[in-house]
This record gives sequence, structure tokens and C-alpha cells, in this order.
Amino acid sequence: MKIKAEHFSPDPIALSGQCFRWRKLGEGKYEIPAFDRSVVICLEGDCLSLSCSEEEYRSVWRSYFDLDTDYARMDERALSLGDGFLREALLEEPGVRILRQDFWETLISFLISQNNNIPRIKKSIEKLCGGEVHFPGPEEILDMDLSEMGLGYRDSYLKSAASWFLSVNKDVSRVISGNEDISRIRGVGPKVLSCVRLYGMHRMDECPIDTWMKKLIHEVYEDRLPEWINDPSAGYFQQLCFMKIRKDSRTRNGSA
Repeated sequence: MKIKAEHFSPDPIALSGQCFRWRKLGEGKYEIPAFDRSVVICLEGDCLSLSCSEEEYRSVWRSYFDLDTDYARMDERALSLGDGFLREALLEEPGVRILRQDFWETLISFLISQNNNIPRIKKSIEKLCGGEVHFPGPEEILDMDLSEMGLGYRDSYLKSAASWFLSVNKDVSRVISGNEDISRIRGVGPKVLSCVRLYGMHRMDECPIDTWMKKLIHEVYEDRLPEWINDPSAGYFQQLCFMKIRKDSRTRNGSA
């Protein structure tokens, strides 16, 4: 099926550091596993083609791609703040969205991401999934021998997360409502906590501070926090600025 692609660009989303299982098949074309399903998407002009039925699109992918959120309103808000760097970031990376990913998969993915690079994160997650669409649940993680997954010390984090998730009876609604404290999980520090809240709970006011954001704060904002950091859309603004500071740095250093 095809839909009108309003404020949706697959390539920058795939490179945004929020998802690790998208597989590129061509320019603007990706195979995406999520929620024990898989879809191939392809941007064709101003239309997005999806390899699924209309029913599956409405029940799974429309929400996953966050297509009901008004990003035009957030863009207007970003431009109104008078922040030059944020404005440039928005103009350079139009079509970025914050995906509504599965909470459990997001938690495990960002535990793996600690002190790690994206190629290694992707390789570890691929091994964890065994090349399948299905992402292993907590019971499966507890039964797995993680020593061959390339996780290093992080394998204990995954076991801790699995035990915790089973202890709250997989009640994601209680977690998202704030009634369960995920910081009790071994390995969940401030950055991972913020990433899970933004990418796994869609808390758009969350602003993860990673190495790139620290670089941004130091180089662009002269060691002061940007005014937008406490905005209700700070998570989206952070995503745009994160991508720009990373791209600018790599351009200066002559790397891709």
C-alpha cells in the first residue's frame, strides 16, 4: 500500500541512533522488523510504499512511525525559539520522527549501546535475535548463553533487565505511567534511562545527554544548556541537533 509521506524521511531516521535493526535495501528503502512483524518501506517521491496490508498498517506501522503526531507544529515551535543551530539542524534533516518502538526491545538495545559504537551494537543485536524478526523476550534472555553475543560486561545488564521485567509481570503500562522505576535495573544510568524514556516510552520532553550532546553543549552553547532543553518537544529537538553536530564533526574530520 502507499500513503502520502508527510514529514517522513527514512534515511535520516535510520541514521538517527534511535533504532538498530533497520536494514537498508536501497536509497530510501528499508526492511524493518518490529513487534514480531517485518515491513519493507520505500520512499517514492512524496509517497511511502509499505509491503503490508492496510489493516496491518493501521494496527502496527502507523503508530510505529508516529504518523499521527503533528511534527509541523513542533517545527514551527523550533523556528520560533530563535536558536540558530536548532534552525539549521531542522532545515538540514527534514522528515525525522521519533519512532514508537517496543519498550522491551528499546531497553535491551540501549543497555547494549553503552560505551559502544553503532556497528557493534547492530551486530550484537543481530546475534541476539539470531537473524530472525522476533526479538527475544525476558524468558528467552534468561535462558540464553550470552557469552558469544559480543556483549562483554553488558550481558549481566540484560539478565538483570529480564529478571526485573518478569518481576513487574511485563506490565508496560505501569512502567510508562511512572509506577515502576527502571533505574533499579543494573546498567540503567541517566543516559540509558533518558533514551528508554524517549525512544521506548515516547516521552518527548526527554533529552538524552550522550557524548555528542556534551560536545554540542561545549562547542555551540559554550558550556550552557540550550534554552530548548526543557521544552515539551526537547526530545525531538535533541534528535535534530544530535544528528547535525555528529555530521558537522565528521565532515570536519573528513569521515563519512
